[in-house]
Amino acid sequence: VVGEQDLLTPPWQAKAVADAIPGARYELLTGPGSSHALHIERLDDLLGVVTSFLADQEVGA
Repeated sequence: VVGEQDLLTPPWQAKAVADAIPGARYELLTGPGSSHALHIERLDDLLGVVTSFLADQEVGA
């Protein structure tokens, strides 16, 4: 999960990392407050992405 305004871990870099990890999912949060501190600026959106990812995982996989 990366914010479109993240200067410390730019979206292109986060995408490259996600692409290199099997089973990873790249999620881009856009709009105001979408920088490096998503856990502070966009907590509800971040939790939605994490919850969705976890719900899609197979138990015991």
